[in-house]
Amino acid sequence: MRRLAFLALLPALLILGPARAQSSDAALETYLLTMPNVRKMVQALESLDASAKKNPALAAKLNEDAGASDLDQLLSKCQADPTIKAAFSSAGISVRDGVMTQAALAFAAAGAYVQEQTGKPPEGASPTLLANIKSYRENLAEIEPLIQRLRKLGILQSDGGVDGEGDEGDETDEDAGD
Repeated sequence: MRRLAFLALLPALLILGPARAQSSDAALETYLLTMPNVRKMVQALESLDASAKKNPALAAKLNEDAGASDLDQLLSKCQADPTIKAAFSSAGISVRDGVMTQAALAFAAAGAYVQEQTGKPPEGASPTLLANIKSYRENLAEIEPLIQRLRKLGILQSDGGVDGEGDEGDETDEDAGD
């Protein structure tokens, strides 16, 4: 199941990975993952996905925003859009915290996967990342169903649609009993 959670967050990690080296790097390095923010982020993204299904222009914008080359650029674009801002606000979280939570969650999942595979924390991990990995692992029972909800969102799919490939096979992962 842990591998499933990591794989579900892989698209966010791939999008945010290059962004991590930009000026928001320091902010991400010190951003603590909290379960209230994870829940609110999921709620905001679900709301945004519902809006995008009704509004092709918004869907296109979100797809374009997913290609942002750095975290600062993504944050600026999202904060400038009233629909995006409203979706996060109605969930009780700022756009910045929503995006940072998604990034922190993706990196924590990746770090937990590395730790599980190697028996050691990721090399060069910051104290905050280590705390986020610990939080991720401690809250995995709650995080996994939230990640499953995120996997169903068209706005988080690289092709703009829901990815159904591999969903059934993922449950039979050798880590499923862990």
